[in-house]
Amino acid sequence: MKLILTASLVCCGVLSVAQAQTKTQKRIRPDLSGVWAVDQTNQKKNSFPEPSEITLIISQQEPEIRIRRKFVLRGTQQEQELVYYTDQRGEANLTLSGGKTKSASRTRWEGERLVTSYDPYSVKIAGSGVDGRMEVDWRILKGGEVLIKRITMSHTTGTSVDATISAEDLRNPRIIAPTMVLERAFRRVH
Repeated sequence: MKLILTASLVCCGVLSVAQAQTKTQKRIRPDLSGVWAVDQTNQKKNSFPEPSEITLIISQQEPEIRIRRKFVLRGTQQEQELVYYTDQRGEANLTLSGGKTKSASRTRWEGERLVTSYDPYSVKIAGSGVDGRMEVDWRILKGGEVLIKRITMSHTTGTSVDATISAEDLRNPRIIAPTMVLERAFRRVH
C-alpha cells in the first residue's frame, strides 16, 4: 500500500513540475499587442530604407498575431495587413511590391524573440542573379516601451566574410554583402 501511495505521489509531483514548466514557457512570450509608432529619434541616417512614418497596430491572440501597418511609401499613405502564426503552420502575406505578390514564411518563438523565416528568393542586382534568405525578428525592450524589428538578409553571392552594411551601401550596385542587417525601433503609443 505504501509503495502504491509513494508511486502516486511521485507521479503527481512529476506532473506538477511539467505543468509549471509549461506555464513558465508560456510566460516567456512577451505580448506585442498595442499601437507602436516608428521612433525617428533613434534611427541612424540611412539605417533603413522606405517605408517611413510607420505605425503598427498589433493584436496577439496566440498562436495568431495580426499586424496592421500604416506607412508612407514614396510619398503615398498606405496600409498593409499581415497575419503570422507562432505554431509554424506558415503564412503568405502580400509584399510591398504593388500588393500583388505574396511571400511565404513560418513564424516561431525563440525565447522572448518572435522570429519569421521567409522562403528563399532570387533577385537581380546590378545585372547579376542573387539567391537569398530573409529572417525578421521582433523583441521588446525597456520595460515593454520599445519594440525592435530586425531584418537579416543572407545572400549566396559576395565575399565569404560576413558584413553588416547600411541602407546607403545597398544603393551601391557594386556591393552585395553576404549578410545585411537592418533595424528599426518603435515606441509604444497605446
